[in-house]
Amino acid sequence: MNTVVSLAQTVDAQPINAGRVDVSKGTTIMDASMNWMRRPADERFLSLRDMWRHARSQSLVSREKVVAVKNVELLTPEVQTRDDFNKLRVGLNVGDGFESFNFSHWSFGQLSQLAGAPPSYLRTLPSPIVADAVMYGLRNNRSNPEAKFYTSDKQLLAATGPDYGRIPNHEVIEAVGKIAGDGVSNDAAWRVPGMMSWSTMMYDPFHPVTTDTTTLFMSDRDMFIFLTDPHRPIVVGKTKDGMDDVMYRGFIISQSEVGKSSLWLKAFLFRGVCCNRIIWGADNIETVRISHTKGAPERWIRQVEPALIEYAKASDAKIVQTVQNAKAAQIAQDDDEMVDWLNNRGLSRSRARSVLEAVEREEGRKARTIWDVTQGVTAIARELPNTDDRVELETLGGKLFGLAA
Repeated sequence: MNTVVSLAQTVDAQPINAGRVDVSKGTTIMDASMNWMRRPADERFLSLRDMWRHARSQSLVSREKVVAVKNVELLTPEVQTRDDFNKLRVGLNVGDGFESFNFSHWSFGQLSQLAGAPPSYLRTLPSPIVADAVMYGLRNNRSNPEAKFYTSDKQLLAATGPDYGRIPNHEVIEAVGKIAGDGVSNDAAWRVPGMMSWSTMMYDPFHPVTTDTTTLFMSDRDMFIFLTDPHRPIVVGKTKDGMDDVMYRGFIISQSEVGKSSLWLKAFLFRGVCCNRIIWGADNIETVRISHTKGAPERWIRQVEPALIEYAKASDAKIVQTVQNAKAAQIAQDDDEMVDWLNNRGLSRSRARSVLEAVEREEGRKARTIWDVTQGVTAIARELPNTDDRVELETLGGKLFGLAA
């Protein structure tokens, strides 16, 4: 990963304005915690270098090819033992010869879906029946005569439609490494988040990175990176006990090169991260997504990678100024004007009034500025049980905050 390291920036560690984390402010982000809870040891990485090396070594022995479904065969062994009923391989007959591959759990599910068959049910059947069912589905139930196969050594990693736009994991990690170095050193510009103490409610941005605290994850299906800028804390006001209300910048980037999920980048401000990797006191959340369609690799190069670099290198002075602008930008004289303003920007009138109530309840004042309404929006989002509704409202809050830039 020499290219990544040589292009990355490091910074001198600066004194941190320690502040008590007020978990009642902002919203919580659970993405990192959900990954942290389910990842086994072999999917946890202690540096971007190690993560990149693993992804790159996988890429060097992998290749993709578009194959006509008429040239796809499912192969079963001659039945001699009971175990033979569980053995199944896929064969691809292409211009450079015939090759056969073992399925991964993920790729079997994908090929079954391409054939229009339920993979969970097929897994309960003997392999000869599975082979016949999938072959029939590929040839008779599928309108597209081709599929794209991604193979490594002797294993099928993915089976997708022919227009699937693959973005290699190692390219995403390399782009992150250019702005973050190894992602774990104290002098790295961006690093794995620290830890908040529940006894003191103080956040240590330089807590040691271990397998129990890392936020660098990758499997044969997907990858996930959560990094923060520990060197440039932003004081946005005071907590209820009079201490500095300190926020940090963070971003999450995740994707799957085998079709499990889209590529997405989420940038935000936050106040602390606990031992379970829950992000507390988050505000100004912005998300960019790219589906793996035919033009996905080009969109990654043109849109997301530059956005990541711009966000990572942006001056904290600009963010501080935006916060000050948001606090100073009075947008209404009374509640009715505020409801009208929010309604014109996408909130229903009933939800707009809920935002005003949240501001008065949590901030102890009437909502009159852009900063007030962004705090109210994130407070309401925190209470929504539906993830899509919460993300939609958090995104609106980020857009409202952006009006003060």
